[in-house]
Amino acid sequence: MVSLPIAVVDTGAGGLSVVQAIRRLLPNEDIHYYADTANLPYGIKSPELIQRLAIKMATRVKEISSCKIFVVACHTISVRCIKDIEQVLGIPVIGMVEPTLKGLELFVANKPLRSLGILSTKATYDSGAYRNAWSSIDKEARVRLVEQATGMLVSLVEEGEMTEEEQVFILDHILSTSIKQCDALLIGCTHFSALISPLLRVVKPDCEIIDAANFTGEAVLHALRDSIGCSSRQSFGQLTVHVSDNQDRFANIARRFMPEEVPINLINDGVV
Repeated sequence: MVSLPIAVVDTGAGGLSVVQAIRRLLPNEDIHYYADTANLPYGIKSPELIQRLAIKMATRVKEISSCKIFVVACHTISVRCIKDIEQVLGIPVIGMVEPTLKGLELFVANKPLRSLGILSTKATYDSGAYRNAWSSIDKEARVRLVEQATGMLVSLVEEGEMTEEEQVFILDHILSTSIKQCDALLIGCTHFSALISPLLRVVKPDCEIIDAANFTGEAVLHALRDSIGCSSRQSFGQLTVHVSDNQDRFANIARRFMPEEVPINLINDGVV
């Protein structure tokens, strides 16, 4: 069990930000990454379809390889069906939302904030996952929460053809004034991690960008150390990547998240 890989799934390349966070903390672990690029994006789909696609993806991953922990590197899936996936797989499942809520509680308690913004997909926004938990995070009710659904930014990342200047122009027009003036900004979609550089040019100068991928990476570290078990190998772990469509485009986008080239395996059955 200890020697088995970590499985990480997302709809596209955005979850590679979580892979990077895990590799920084657990460099000796093998990671198998699965991206359902054939059905991207999930964020504009109905809750019922999101759940159905996510369960299909989890089932397909289970068929392809064994793993010791399953990481859902997607906020949209995380707000909908983490428990269902855990029931299907029978192994620990870590999503984006629970680790992020815990991380935000500590962040808010230790920062002199007046406002915190969250950028997410429409599905995540509609779920109310963050605003419903905000009173537990901001116990003193001193920080104003500002949310904006910006699912179209997923396509901006997945297309991968724009210059940073063009990204800055689009972000400046899409983001609300309230979001741009927040003291801190949470990246509430793993795809948006690729936009941190242009985001820093759009928000106010002292705004702190929070990448939720780091919270999930820390949750995986604690889960392995506390109960599941870490790899005993001394060498650097291997990363294996599977996609359900268009591996060439995925490879091009992956360069925005990964420092090295990674072989991409195509699973062309339309399921994953």
